[in-house]
Amino acid sequence: MKSISLILLLLFVSFFSVHFTSTVPSRQTPDEVLQTILDKLNAIGEIQYDYYRDVNYRSENHHSELSGSTYLDFRATENVTGFRFQIISPAYRYVYNGQSLFSTEEDEKKLIVFKQPARSEFTSMSFFYNSPVTLRNTLGKIIADTTIPKVVADTIINDKAYDKVRFALNSQTMQNLGGFSKLTTDRTICYTVVADKQSHLPYIVVQTNSITPEDYVLTRFTNVKINTQRPDEKTWHYINYVNDYKTVYRN
Repeated sequence: MKSISLILLLLFVSFFSVHFTSTVPSRQTPDEVLQTILDKLNAIGEIQYDYYRDVNYRSENHHSELSGSTYLDFRATENVTGFRFQIISPAYRYVYNGQSLFSTEEDEKKLIVFKQPARSEFTSMSFFYNSPVTLRNTLGKIIADTTIPKVVADTIINDKAYDKVRFALNSQTMQNLGGFSKLTTDRTICYTVVADKQSHLPYIVVQTNSITPEDYVLTRFTNVKINTQRPDEKTWHYINYVNDYKTVYRN
């Protein structure tokens, strides 16, 4: 197991090298910046953004990309996720209205319906990987844990100012919907969270690890709209799709 001092050294060595045009020390502490991001996320009722994920595992010669439009409604808390959502991409659509979950597969014109979905149906959804949902439900634990090494800096991306916080988890990762997952191997998982200095909203999250440091997962959130116009009511109910898709009921 790496010592805290070694982990901090690794954080500083790699902090200034990935995806950023300019980086200087910050006047704020890492926890102060993370708390500001968390406060902003907790204050949001509805948010819409374009999600992009880039998985680049060079050690395994694997690369994949994912993108789509995401709408989250955090006002609807009495359900298994604590929010409602719609995720739309050219290939498929995911909709959870707080009761039923359904998805469409456009190439096969298939509609899959979970009338009473368990929380486990949501935890592996790719669009929640290192997402605002992840940060909203995990940053509080990151801030509270003083054993987690953290560093912070100011950075400029495309002439715009951002806060950049990097922290390291010992043999665990952030779960999609919040919390942590233990790993079976001893490794350090490093996260870089980049947030807009004006809005305090997350812009980029980069995940790397100490065993294969050339591997990374990058998520990016653009075209962000707060308390925007919500999707039409008809789009929330699977019954409005059954005439256009072959319907499969899972429960």
